[in-house]
Amino acid sequence: MDRRDFLRLGAVGAGAAAFAPLSACAPDELPVAGHFPQGIASGLHSPTQVVLWTRVDPRVSAAPSCTWEVASDPAMTTVVASGTAPVSAGADHCVKVLVGGLAPNTNYWYRFTADAMQSPVGRTRTLPVAAASIGSLKLAVTTCQHYSAGFYSAWRQISQQPLDAVLFLGDYIYENSMGPIGVRSEPIATCKTAEEYRAKYRRYKTDPDLQAAHAAHPWMVIWDDHELWNDHDSVEIATQQARADAAHEAWFLYQPVWPIDHFQIYRSLRWGNLADLALLDTRQYRGTHLDDGLLFTEMTPELADPNRSLLGSTQRDWLLNTLTAAETDNVAWKLLGSQVMVSPIRFVDLDTPEERAKNPGLVRHAGLYTNTDGWTGFSAERDVLLNHLGENEIGNVIVLTGDYHAFFQADVRQDYDDDTSPHVLTEFVVSSITSTTLNLVEQVIASANGGLLAAHPALNFSNLDLNGWGLFELVASKATMTFYGHDSKVNETPRPIARFEVPSGTNRATRLPL
Repeated sequence: MDRRDFLRLGAVGAGAAAFAPLSACAPDELPVAGHFPQGIASGLHSPTQVVLWTRVDPRVSAAPSCTWEVASDPAMTTVVASGTAPVSAGADHCVKVLVGGLAPNTNYWYRFTADAMQSPVGRTRTLPVAAASIGSLKLAVTTCQHYSAGFYSAWRQISQQPLDAVLFLGDYIYENSMGPIGVRSEPIATCKTAEEYRAKYRRYKTDPDLQAAHAAHPWMVIWDDHELWNDHDSVEIATQQARADAAHEAWFLYQPVWPIDHFQIYRSLRWGNLADLALLDTRQYRGTHLDDGLLFTEMTPELADPNRSLLGSTQRDWLLNTLTAAETDNVAWKLLGSQVMVSPIRFVDLDTPEERAKNPGLVRHAGLYTNTDGWTGFSAERDVLLNHLGENEIGNVIVLTGDYHAFFQADVRQDYDDDTSPHVLTEFVVSSITSTTLNLVEQVIASANGGLLAAHPALNFSNLDLNGWGLFELVASKATMTFYGHDSKVNETPRPIARFEVPSGTNRATRLPL
């Protein structure tokens, strides 16, 4: 049980969940809903290519293949590309196609056909070429959609927005179920086998609001921890390799992402001269996860060890080079899609002249923190990133993050213990689509030492009560983020709860009126 689960259960009664029976994932037990019960999806890939996805239900079709079409109009009257793709049990009847030969920075529409039955029509698009002059970018930033924790009304709202794409930052499925304390039913399970993980995706993807969001927009997807299991690290993967491989393979089967090299998911996408987005993998390569306390963890020499890595050396070098290249190419905004928070959440600051006079051996950034599952658990590598930005004068860096089931906004200095150090990045953390929020911890920190925002100057805004998503908008002169929040357990429509603007050249956000 992780910290978030403990806090959640403290509010609803730990016994109900702690003693809920667990079993292997049951058969789908889903009603037959036509040839394409999991809908359709597409993914951004390159200026001339898109990824298309669907699944053909073997209960109604034995066809060994299906056809796909891409058109320049939503009525599908002008087909510009078409083909046939195999349907096989080995791929769980999922169909994935990399369509090429398309025009850059262009909207397209697509559909599948099996046994003369057509899927719904979806919209996708290509990326601009690197040298293109791009005026604007609009993304929905999302994460953490535990099926049994709530309803997908946020996806319904997102499907109706005029967006370029959806950025999903991980926890598309949860390997476990909330069981009797959940608001929606799903198999009560801890998934360990290929079929069990696949069954999770089949269940999640039957939701009509999620299907609508997939059909309306192309997606960019990375995984977090629950696509495998909670808070896993590279050491745990090595000891449970078969389970990890099954989970990774299920993710690739069900997501509109084209493989790069085996299970590599970190990559960058560029919108001409406007933005470069580096999508990270902060799970697969990380060093040993050092468990944090339920609320507070001391920054120890072990946590501060410069040999600890969240990214792994290869990915870290790639990230630093990607940021440098974007600055060299005069790209206006450098974006990082990170599963976990870069910003530190510190409750007690011990890295002060007074404390160092008492204890000269204090580690760098000494203090009491929470969320060592994020970059705080790898503080030396975070310093490497922040110093790289500052020393190379890489400006307009924005980190888009999820995982925490809360909304945060933070402005981070190159050395966050030095009030004279320059700000080098702004971070927006979006809450979960449905996964349980941390209202209990908010009550604790609100009564402790002036509250969370007073405890660490990097944090400017927090909301730990609401689920939701973020509307992220870019033009050359500024970035804007609007947080939409709601209670997903009652299926209400999210509402704007906070809005921020980051003027170009500042690396700092200003809160705007709604």
